Amino acid sequence: MKKIILLVSMVCASHFLYAQQDSTKNAGDKNDTTRITFGNREINIIESEAGTDIKVRRKDEDFDKSNDHRFGNSDNWSSERKSWRHSGGFKGHLDAIEMGYNGFLNKDNETSLTGPDAFMSLNGSPLKSLNLNLNALQVSRNIAGNYFGIVTSLRLEFYNYVFDNNLSIRKDENGIIVPRLYTQELDKSKLVVSYFSIPLLFEFQFPAALTRKKRMWIAAGVIGSIKLGSHTKVKYREDGDRKKDKNHDDFNINVLRYSLTARMGYSNFYVYGNYSPVQFFEKNKGPELYPFAVGVGLHLD
Repeated sequence: MKKIILLVSMVCASHFLYAQQDSTKNAGDKNDTTRITFGNREINIIESEAGTDIKVRRKDEDFDKSNDHRFGNSDNWSSERKSWRHSGGFKGHLDAIEMGYNGFLNKDNETSLTGPDAFMSLNGSPLKSLNLNLNALQVSRNIAGNYFGIVTSLRLEFYNYVFDNNLSIRKDENGIIVPRLYTQELDKSKLVVSYFSIPLLFEFQFPAALTRKKRMWIAAGVIGSIKLGSHTKVKYREDGDRKKDKNHDDFNINVLRYSLTARMGYSNFYVYGNYSPVQFFEKNKGPELYPFAVGVGLHLD
């Protein structure tokens, strides 16, 4: 059943958008580059010893809708498209790129993982365990005027959980998540998880008398997600050579989850926080952990 749900979600996602990750294959390279194509944007994530660099560019600058039969050669296509995507003059802030830090809370709502959960401790640097969210096809519906309404979109989420210890994770003979220990000194060890999501938020913009680009705004709601994939990646040196292990598995990570979200911003810039009351791992198949993420976002008008 899980495989069927996963297949359907991937087909739905590919119908509306295309996302592709192209990672560097040469284990001897110092840089690890991931390229993601999302709608009309290309995002390059370059990981090096100096840190993580993210570059974004648009791909449709020369695209002419007037020459495409799908739009009927209509100069009014943009305004007609907005008429169903944004009602009552209200437009939310979900067509955006978000980036932040992700982590785990234990059952006592603490970020410090001790005892049997300690092997899931993450690197505390905000430039290590990164969360990247890509939103597209925003739809807004006004509730009151052009300053209060409901907003939704399609969304891809990527989570990098970089471990703080010299280990990775695996399933034991009983199918329980346990640490995978290494004798080599690891350069990096992380768990990567991706989701296809649909957020539903209530957004309030103020003061109403100002134009949208000059308003502050707050929003809160829920994000429903289905897991697309997960893998571990380990980099280390052996006999002077750089090596890389990559293992694709479900790792007992819950396929379905929902998260509570809140965000506050000015114009197109904002900060966000997400927390999921759903356990990261399936019950009794891994540590009892609850994922969260905090970061900043940029709305792309």
